[in-house]
Amino acid sequence: MTPFGIRKKLKSLLGGGKSADTGASERPAWEVRVTAPDGSDYTVQGKQGETLVTVSGRGAYPIMTGCAEGDCGTCRVEVLAGAGSVSSEGSREQNTRQTYKVQDGWRLGCQARLEGPGLHLRIVDPFADQPAA
Repeated sequence: MTPFGIRKKLKSLLGGGKSADTGASERPAWEVRVTAPDGSDYTVQGKQGETLVTVSGRGAYPIMTGCAEGDCGTCRVEVLAGAGSVSSEGSREQNTRQTYKVQDGWRLGCQARLEGPGLHLRIVDPFADQPAA
């Protein structure tokens, strides 16, 4: 993310200046069930069109991400239920998933967007030992 992008994101999060998320309050919101790396479950509210990284940031265990641009693969999450409630994969996400051998049924939280109700995802710690694909 460029320095300009960081400033813009901080301003929108802090409510300063013109928000890039105009009309956000008018979008539908749904509960998203999250299973944290420690196995605990919690729910957060997410609005239509928000990335899974943004949605998870409202909870106790936000999705870790190294780039937020779909290049590093650290924000991978497993979709346990409600795959139809997430946006379709774009070519950038597909390429990154192939490069880092991210399994089917998993998505990049910085690229996948909430599109409907019924989503349950599992956040993993990208630095912990994970089973081989």
